[in-house]
Amino acid sequence: MNNKAFSLVELLGVITLVAILALITMPIINNAVDNSRKKTFKVTLNAIVDTVKIYNAETDYLEITEDVGMDVLSSDFKYENKSEIKGGQIFYKSGTYYFENVTTNYYCAFGYIEAIEIYEIDSEECN
Repeated sequence: MNNKAFSLVELLGVITLVAILALITMPIINNAVDNSRKKTFKVTLNAIVDTVKIYNAETDYLEITEDVGMDVLSSDFKYENKSEIKGGQIFYKSGTYYFENVTTNYYCAFGYIEAIEIYEIDSEECN
C-alpha cells in the first residue's frame, strides 16, 4: 500500500512545534516593537529641541522662558513625526530645555533632554 498522507500524530506534532516557537518568539517581537517606539519617541523629542533652538535663536529667546512654556504642537515648530505627538509643553530652564508631559499614544516624557524620563501612557506618572 502506498500511503502519501500525513498521519494525525505527525500533524499534531508539527502544530505543537509551531505553537511552541510562536510562544518563544512573540515576547521577543513585542519587546523589539516597544523598543523601536521608544527610540522613535526619543528621536522626535530631539527634533523638537533642535527646532525650538532654531526658533529661540530667531526670536532672541523672547517667548520660551522658565515661566512660560510653549506647546510642542505649536504651528511655529516644524519637525518630523508631529502627528505622533498628542500634546505637552517645553520650557527653557537654566540653559537647557525641559519637557513637561509630552505624550504620544504609547508614552509620555518629562525632564531635561539629557535625562529624559519616558513612561508608558497608562502609568501613574503620566496623569
